[in-house]
Amino acid sequence: MLQRFEKYLDAALRAVDYVVGKQRADGGYAGEDYPVDCYHKIPYSLGIAGRLREAHRLLDWIKEHDLRPDGGLRHYQMPSGQQYADTWICIGAHRLGRFDVTYPLSRFIMTFQAPCGGFPAAGRNDPWVRSLTTAWAGQTALYAGHLDHARQAATCLMKMIDDQPDEGRFYFHMTRDGQLVTPEISQRAPHVDTMQRAQVYWEVSIAMIFLLKIYEATGEDLYMQYAQRLWQFKLRCQDDSSAHGNSGKDGYASALYYALTGDVRGKEEALKFCDFLLETQLGNGAWSWGDTNDPVRIYLNWAAEYSVWLYEITGSLAAGLRTWEKQQPAAG
Repeated sequence: MLQRFEKYLDAALRAVDYVVGKQRADGGYAGEDYPVDCYHKIPYSLGIAGRLREAHRLLDWIKEHDLRPDGGLRHYQMPSGQQYADTWICIGAHRLGRFDVTYPLSRFIMTFQAPCGGFPAAGRNDPWVRSLTTAWAGQTALYAGHLDHARQAATCLMKMIDDQPDEGRFYFHMTRDGQLVTPEISQRAPHVDTMQRAQVYWEVSIAMIFLLKIYEATGEDLYMQYAQRLWQFKLRCQDDSSAHGNSGKDGYASALYYALTGDVRGKEEALKFCDFLLETQLGNGAWSWGDTNDPVRIYLNWAAEYSVWLYEITGSLAAGLRTWEKQQPAAG
């Protein structure tokens, strides 16, 4: 197992080296041929890899050029994905103790919470909240100490789980007042389908990550029970759910589940994803899934995110091994 861990960490280092190599002289990732919204996962990536100088240079740049007086970020006022991108920056910065960035940004993010406890993806006028955004904003709330907001986000996700009408599908949008968006509500009704491959598996696994984390924070079994329901849904998905470009959060959710329960199936699924990353990593240290229209955005996005999951998964698997060992009967 140690040799596999070393391979995973080597792949993560190669990805981080790619990210560092693209950092501009002023510490940022903006201007010239850089898209304005390509760096939200990078503070987390640089921090977890121990590239502290580069991480703080980027956060200094964000504070000077990006952070508005109201706590929002100038470069992330885009039509979709605003709150999700903000949460990545906030979590990465908070892990580095950059409270000068995270306190105003976290307060700004919390203002988007809907009456149902969920968070929209596309700003204040978005009529729907989404699993992805709700879970990562809830995680942000945990980091920043906004436990009431985190509990509300968890309550929203648990209602989303309870209201699913079909055990083979996971609908991942709700109205702002908490009604699950199914085909009866909208023809679009986005969902993950266990009968189909190449699904947006992250919508399920990111909710599972957050529920496991709030279980860690509170020790309340209810959150673990709902995380286990998502785990059961994950097991009903197709075999690419842990070996696909959409599976990064699935790999981390599986490893975290193993760490907390000792269930070896979590370890197996997490290893499957890490091995998939080893097989698909490019020579430059990044990843791409065929979309070359904007290579800088694609490469930076995947290099930053997958390096995070490789580090997080390796750590969780090591913790899970200790959990599993404690559960084994004593010899003799």
